[in-house]
Amino acid sequence: MRNLEFDEPTHTYKVDGVVKPSVSKKISRVLKNDAPIPEYALEAVKKGVAFHKIIRIDLTTGIDHTSIDPKLKGWWESYCLLKEDAKLVPEFVEYPLYDHKTDTCMTIDYIGKAYSKNVMWDWKTGGLYKSYRAQLGGYHSGIYNVLERNIPSIACVQLFKDGKKGKVKEYDPIECIRDWDSVNRIYNILIEKEKK
Repeated sequence: MRNLEFDEPTHTYKVDGVVKPSVSKKISRVLKNDAPIPEYALEAVKKGVAFHKIIRIDLTTGIDHTSIDPKLKGWWESYCLLKEDAKLVPEFVEYPLYDHKTDTCMTIDYIGKAYSKNVMWDWKTGGLYKSYRAQLGGYHSGIYNVLERNIPSIACVQLFKDGKKGKVKEYDPIECIRDWDSVNRIYNILIEKEKK
């Protein structure tokens, strides 16, 4: 077992002390979207990170809902409605992985049961975008290569600031894997060009 470390403030992964790319960094590089996060978006990013922590605590040890920042109350209500409806049974929550076959790190938000089936979910507190297919494909690849599991249902879960029940957007695993394979191949070509 390799030593996997994650530095949250810099979103940097290290495996045995060596910095490794993440799924999101590879996608950003290939889509030429690796510019720094603009100042106006930093608050939204902080809220998203904070809410991921809230979900992790709730699904692992339980959370005192009165301790949640009032600014996150709508997302909390959105999550709670979905959690109750889906009858979540978590197996892995905020689970870091290193996929040695693609030399890529990632953190999987949720693997477990939802609506009585095996799922892999990625929580979103903003919009849903086509580029998430590649992200989910990278995660699916990591789960398959590291955990030796094929999860038939992969989705982004959109949570809403106004408190309405979260929405599950399922993606075709084959399309996601194709998108990820393309991104990973292009990323590797770019890195090889840089070495020359």
